[in-house]
Parts: sequence; C-alpha cells; structure tokens
Amino acid sequence: MFEKFRDLPETMEDKEIYASINEIFDTLNRDSKISVEDVVDALAELIEKQGGNYTPMNEAMAAKIIEWAKKSWNMSDSIKNGIVSLMANMGTSSSKRFLEAMAPTVQGNTKDYLIKAISDMDCS
Repeated sequence: MFEKFRDLPETMEDKEIYASINEIFDTLNRDSKISVEDVVDALAELIEKQGGNYTPMNEAMAAKIIEWAKKSWNMSDSIKNGIVSLMANMGTSSSKRFLEAMAPTVQGNTKDYLIKAISDMDCS
C-alpha cells in the first residue's frame, strides 16, 4: 500500500518527512482496511530518514505516531516489536514514556526487546 515510501530519496527535509507521515495518517483515515504491518513499514522508512537529519522528531508529530501506536498495540508480538522499533528510533522523551507504560503489557522476547530499547534510548 505504501511502497512509494521505500522509493523516497535517502535524505529529506524534516518538513517533507512530516508531510509524508501526515499522508499516511490521512490515507488511514480514508481507508481503515490498511494493514498495521504496512503502516509500521512506511513509518519505519520515514522515521529512519528523519533520524538521519540529526534533529529530534517534532513532538507534535511524535504525539500523532504515539496515538496511532496506542490504538495498534494490542496486536501480535511482531506488530508490538515493530512499534517498539518505531518508538526507539523516534528517540523522543514521549516515545520513551510510551514504551515504559507498555512494558507491563508484554512478556517473553517482546518484553526483552522493549526493555533493551528503553535502556538504549538517549533522551530524558
């Protein structure tokens, strides 16, 4: 569904990245049948590009992604792992707080991955 996000340039301005993230959420609002896996993959592409700019993710954009993550959290462990990766790569204090709040809801390898992600995050 969101294959075009894989073909974007390696580097992009933050405003272009945020516009693409908004496009994902606008599309989701129009089509609720889009798979969570597709959203995770598309957001991962964009968050990775944003991280390459060496600037923190805009807190308003982070809040939008976290809100979506809350709604999508009660899915499979692979989805949870994808969301953990997104939050860790965003690297904001709000994404770290989200992971800390979700820690009691997971077990096994997912919990180990989440705890490691939290400990590796360098934000307040």
